[in-house]
Amino acid sequence: GHDVRVAMTRAARRFIAARTFRAITHRPVATTIWKGSPDEPAPHVAIARWADVVVIYPCTATTLSRLATGDCSEIVSAIATTTRAPVLLAPSMNTEMLRAPAVADNLARLRDHGFFVAHPSLGIEVADAPGERVRRGGVAAPAAVVVRYVGWLLERAFAGGPRALSRTEWEAEHTRHAPADLVDDDIARALDAHAAAPARVLEIGTG
Repeated sequence: GHDVRVAMTRAARRFIAARTFRAITHRPVATTIWKGSPDEPAPHVAIARWADVVVIYPCTATTLSRLATGDCSEIVSAIATTTRAPVLLAPSMNTEMLRAPAVADNLARLRDHGFFVAHPSLGIEVADAPGERVRRGGVAAPAAVVVRYVGWLLERAFAGGPRALSRTEWEAEHTRHAPADLVDDDIARALDAHAAAPARVLEIGTG
């Protein structure tokens, strides 16, 4: 039910062609800050002003770094930096990368700057051999969950003040909509350590 426009980094286009999203959305796909039109000479500025919510899904460690340092060399980071709409990040990377100090610092900085972060869920690591794959943390939150976050952020945006939204309110909403298989870092580490001997784990929830 939303009007959607898509922007893609160079790396994203290695996985899927821009024309696929153009066919789905019936809108041109932004791939660079340098290819404007008479109506939109600076596409990142036009899209940033047009959007009510910006979602970066999936959000790689490279894009997190660009956003945290104000690097606008790619269309996606340029849009997210320019917009005054709420920006929702859905990090997706292997667990080792997600836990790296530099990535953790970038995530903390972005939260402090008012970005909203959908904590990763569980999935397989394609770098593992097929016979060795187990579910690990770090995969982007499920699309259905992200859509619910978008709806909530839109309500807040139209109410007049998404940037003033407190972290406590966001975390409460994030927890309420979190998928059932979402685990925190210490549990993910325990699962990784015992991946060779799968077991049933009960998360009792300690806040």
